[in-house]
Amino acid sequence: MESIKIQKAHWEQMRSHVNKIAPIEACGLVAGINNISSEVFPITNSLNSTTRYRMAEGEMVRTIHTILEKGWDILAIYHSHPQSPAVPSQTDLSEATFLESVQLISGQQEGEWHLRAYRYYPNNLPEEINVSIIEM
Repeated sequence: MESIKIQKAHWEQMRSHVNKIAPIEACGLVAGINNISSEVFPITNSLNSTTRYRMAEGEMVRTIHTILEKGWDILAIYHSHPQSPAVPSQTDLSEATFLESVQLISGQQEGEWHLRAYRYYPNNLPEEINVSIIEM
């Protein structure tokens, strides 16, 4: 199974972001090399919605330029489900624009945030991939 590794400090940064703006869905990008996170970039949810997200276009473009300038890869797209489990919703699948990218979803259950990773493929069910939180 394919895997992605998120540094513990980066998971804590994502978790802080999703907590801060809940019940609005949070979103952003994770940069990295060799499937290990290098930096997290929170981006404004321009929809300001509790059930959908769309990254603010200008912020997203600037972030992508920064990632590429640093020689990193766009490791994953992340977003939150403040009121549901960390599984892709039908909306996530129908509105996905970066197909085959790793999608990290933070879902809240019983007051705790859980992180899961998926790849979305055209006309197929999403494929879950292994995500590990690592110390570095």
